[in-house]
Amino acid sequence: MPWVPYTLNDGNVMPSIAYGTWRTGKDPEAIDFARQAISAGIYHIDTAQNYKNEAEAGTAIRECGLPREKIFVTTKWSRLNGLDIATSFENSLKDLNVSYIDLYLIHGAELCDDIPACWKEMEKIKDSGLTKSIGVSNFEVADLEQLFSVARYIPTVNQILFHPYVYEESVPIFNLCKQRGIVVQAYSPLIPITKQPGGPLDRPIGAIVERLGASTDQVLLAWAKSKDTAPVTNSKKKERLEGYVRAGDLALTPEDINAIDTGPEKVLSQVVKKVKQDELSVVCSVETAAANLAQSGGMIGGLIYEDELETTTDTLIMLANNPSLISLKALKPFKTAVHDYWRRHVDALVLLAEMAIREQVPKLGALQRWVRECDAVLSPKMSKQEENRVWQVLDAILRTTQPEMIAQASASDEGALEAGSRLRWYTPFTVDPGLSSRKVHIDSDSISSSAAKVLVPLQTTPGPERRPPNKHPAVIYFSPDNTFPLLPSSERTRQPTRHELPGVPGAFIINDALEVPECEALVKAAEAVGLIPDEPIGGSATQLSSVLAHNLIWLADTTFIRTLYQRLVHLLPQTVHGGAVKGINSRFRLYRYRPGALYRPHIDGAWPSSALNSTTNPPTYVYDSDPTVYSRLTFLIYLNDDFDGGCTTFFLPSVTQGILEARPVKPRTGTVCVFPHGAAKGSLLHEGSGVVSGAKYVIRTEVLQRDTRPRVSTSPAIVLSSRSKAFGTWKIPLGDTTINQVDQAISVGFSHIGAFDPPLHLLSKSKFVSTHAQLGFVDTAQSYRNEAEAGKAILESGLARDDIFITTKFSGVDGLDIETSIKNSLKNLGVKHIDLYLIHHPRLAVPDIPTAWRQMEGLKDAGLVKSIGISNFEIEHIETLLSSAKVTPAVNQIILHPYVYKRQAPLLEYLNKKGIVFEAYSPLIPVTQYPGGPVDKPVKAAGKRLGATDDQVLLAWAKVKGAVVLTSSSKKERLEGYLQAGDLVLTDDEVKAIDEAGAQGTKILTARTVVRRTAAVLFAGAVGLGICSYLGINVL
Repeated sequence: MPWVPYTLNDGNVMPSIAYGTWRTGKDPEAIDFARQAISAGIYHIDTAQNYKNEAEAGTAIRECGLPREKIFVTTKWSRLNGLDIATSFENSLKDLNVSYIDLYLIHGAELCDDIPACWKEMEKIKDSGLTKSIGVSNFEVADLEQLFSVARYIPTVNQILFHPYVYEESVPIFNLCKQRGIVVQAYSPLIPITKQPGGPLDRPIGAIVERLGASTDQVLLAWAKSKDTAPVTNSKKKERLEGYVRAGDLALTPEDINAIDTGPEKVLSQVVKKVKQDELSVVCSVETAAANLAQSGGMIGGLIYEDELETTTDTLIMLANNPSLISLKALKPFKTAVHDYWRRHVDALVLLAEMAIREQVPKLGALQRWVRECDAVLSPKMSKQEENRVWQVLDAILRTTQPEMIAQASASDEGALEAGSRLRWYTPFTVDPGLSSRKVHIDSDSISSSAAKVLVPLQTTPGPERRPPNKHPAVIYFSPDNTFPLLPSSERTRQPTRHELPGVPGAFIINDALEVPECEALVKAAEAVGLIPDEPIGGSATQLSSVLAHNLIWLADTTFIRTLYQRLVHLLPQTVHGGAVKGINSRFRLYRYRPGALYRPHIDGAWPSSALNSTTNPPTYVYDSDPTVYSRLTFLIYLNDDFDGGCTTFFLPSVTQGILEARPVKPRTGTVCVFPHGAAKGSLLHEGSGVVSGAKYVIRTEVLQRDTRPRVSTSPAIVLSSRSKAFGTWKIPLGDTTINQVDQAISVGFSHIGAFDPPLHLLSKSKFVSTHAQLGFVDTAQSYRNEAEAGKAILESGLARDDIFITTKFSGVDGLDIETSIKNSLKNLGVKHIDLYLIHHPRLAVPDIPTAWRQMEGLKDAGLVKSIGISNFEIEHIETLLSSAKVTPAVNQIILHPYVYKRQAPLLEYLNKKGIVFEAYSPLIPVTQYPGGPVDKPVKAAGKRLGATDDQVLLAWAKVKGAVVLTSSSKKERLEGYLQAGDLVLTDDEVKAIDEAGAQGTKILTARTVVRRTAAVLFAGAVGLGICSYLGINVL
């Protein structure tokens, strides 16, 4: 046989090439494709729960004509519908219709709240005999190390992304698997030709193809085989599948393999070369324009003198040649005014090209920021060329981050692409059912008049206190029950109907969600109460450039929400992102768009479930009433259609790179538009296109889901583990110095510290470059007395509040209790919630630890803090706390550096067992307070090998220990160096040498030590002389 089977570490035998059912559909055609693969000679079928075609795979296996034992079946636990491992396995057996599974995998480490606990469940299934072998997929080094700590069975397989473009960064996990006898399965091995044709691999592969008389995919499979991996691939064409089988006979030479290995290194060099060419063209175009204008003399356009243009041109040329100057704070006003579009777009395309090669996916916050930044430069005054460059970057963003969104336009589609444009426009989508012969009897005037009298302001936030600050306040109204009565179904003119949006995945409209008079009553009542303008005076460039609608924020009454939901529940999905659909959010935002008002292209974020707290007097607004409920679907209600323009337009990457599809939805009175939001995958780029004439009224709210899974995101320890560096404000003085230093920390990258995600796994430099895909972390405390300065710096950083993770601590300042202190911290920081609140020391937990912790839990229940934790707690303190705790501390912030590691090791082990993240403060003490101590030698030796500074080595050491690192500096270059420490890889011997040196203690006399010892000797001498004098003993 060309593909030699693998004998797994448990003795079972696995065919070394597999047919994967991913993206092969779930209809009869999928059965044919799998059966075709078997007939071509591939006897290993790889599927998974979230491929949603296990049943089709099982049918193909039964119908292939071979005995069951001849077909090797792999499937995976994908946490589909939030089900646990045991239940999911039973469902897979049922769907596949088999009595056993050959190989069962955990589809990804992120699916496990607790990796060791998950693996124990997998071992139980193996013990039952229902699966012969167990393994994992997409596990990194740190994930496997956790698993090994409890494993009775070592995983037989780790199925990972593996092809030449990711080979270098896959080496650490690849080597670990080989050391532990774990077979590496390579999925997507053909990406260099399916996703990256025309790349630098084409030449070496082409030469091999010509020499061997093989196809490019056969050469790539042979390369994967040469790396001792078992490829998982697929094709809908039988001849290709047969070619895959024959690829096992190909023999690549060492020179062939080396040429493929080194090919990806040329990708970035080619991109960089293109960047330099673009930069040169920018400079040349500016110089040419200046030369042409200089010949005309006098003023240009009646506005600009020639010498002014010359100065501006010189400045632009200098900035193009010295791009690092752009980051200087002094150039912020110039950057805002000029917006060097060309340079920004080229930089973005370089990073996006690299991310595409690495198949990296950003978080939602990063995706939203990128879109905002691109959209900020769109202007009606831009040239077509400039506008196209912006759309080109937007297309690259969507194509890189959401490749599954790439449209598959058919020949019958009506999209029109104008010459020179990057947008293919489609006819606005609408479904008009025609006039109804049935009339409804609703007096919209009477309802709106009554409603206007009972709509009561619930909460008012002054404009300057809004985020971002606004010229106008935000007023939230609420209405008593039955303020806006809705007709029962039996009296309606038409029942609602659902219609999918062509070419827009996950989006649909529901016609006749509301009756026309019901919509009219809402509009009239809003106008009677008064809609408030929305004019930001700070925030993102997009928010400032959008001409926003007037709005009214309304907390709808329970009866209205319940009736509307009951009308539509049968048309809504039952689950979204693993959460069961629960209802409609009561927080309604009613907008009025007039000509000139529009909301630029953006991606919606998720909203919590808002509610009215009627137990207080007066009732109060609760922003997040239930942490287990969240949104993943936008819910737009169109209240009228007597206007021109104003479509909701969705933008999706087309099959042609660089071209976006623009698919508008035409508003129709009473229609609802529903589409995904709140996650990087599946969220839709869209805009509220400009109204040409008339006024458009629309309500935006959300469909809510209750997460039935044990949620990783609600465990602060897991959330916080994705941020392994924080900027601390301890020992930073008060006033503007504090503000400048926090602002500096954010600007150099502490607002982008996810490059260290996850903390125990060292990432490639390319991932580090893309740090703008992550979030920030600023640490302060009441006793530092600079919370106000930290808050001001965060506000002025230009980042959204959700993009900065704020920690502060209860320090018992001025003798205040926990509840009063948190209110003061919120006020000082200028925020509505704190991400992490800590008890600064066990002695501050008064009157006792259990009582203080109950108060902390009360703050979390009230929504004032997202997570709670402790600082400087020892094991006995934590045991006391846990004896009565409902919530386990998310974090324990402790001192950690090599000189205290031996003493802290038992505590670290205890925290790991309890699932409590530990933050390491003062990690640089060996170089800042004890220079010349025993740790210096191993630290400097590691630094010499790595070309790193002492502090970078110490940060890398702390990271190896699994710590979330907390540090600070008043120097920008040092902060930048701290971030670069994320790329350092210390050897085991280097870590051991630092540990052993730290265990020796400082062994040096500092000035403080000398003073203390001298004082002690003098004091002892004085005491001795006094005693002798008292006893009458003369010692002089």
